[in-house]
Amino acid sequence: MANWGIELNILKPRYFLTALSFILAQQNALSAEEAIAKEKPQPAIVKPVAATKTDALEKLLSEAEALLNSGKSDEAYKLLAPMDFEYSGNVRFDYLLGVSALDSGHPDKATLAFERVLAVEPNFAGARLDMARAYFHLGDLARAKTEFDAVMKQDPPQAARLTIEKYLNAIESAKITKNNHYSGYIEGAIGHDTNVNNSTSQSEVAVPALGNQLLAQA
Repeated sequence: MANWGIELNILKPRYFLTALSFILAQQNALSAEEAIAKEKPQPAIVKPVAATKTDALEKLLSEAEALLNSGKSDEAYKLLAPMDFEYSGNVRFDYLLGVSALDSGHPDKATLAFERVLAVEPNFAGARLDMARAYFHLGDLARAKTEFDAVMKQDPPQAARLTIEKYLNAIESAKITKNNHYSGYIEGAIGHDTNVNNSTSQSEVAVPALGNQLLAQA
């Protein structure tokens, strides 16, 4: 009968050495893989496209508001107008575009922007008031009166109410004066609201349709 005890005593050291060699080889392989992984450049964290676009829009609108608040309507319009296709439909963008267009002498462009705003928010009194002013400066007195009347029904602040009344009086006077040689002066204090909740600031503008009447424009 074979002596299993002797054979086991002989095999155990060999088995141990073989197992140890295998373990060391595995550890070396893992260490090599870890080293290679560390050497590989880590992928950059890519911001979602939607978040990037939102950040860009917010930056654009903040810059436009700052320009409008500084009385730089021309610069604000030049900043926003090229982005019309990209951001049209955004209420805040459309409103600021309309304000900057109106204040920089582009009432026709302003009406397009304000129409988009009012299509989404028909009770936006500030946009409707500026729409009325835009029609006024285009010489479309009938539509201007309609919009002014609509704003008056929304119970605007006293300062806005006084300015609207002066516009309405000017419209009535223009209708009475058939030769349109009416001249006058309108003052207002409707400040531009950066949170897009009211109307714009004012400055004097000559209106050819009313015999170069000087009216308040933001």
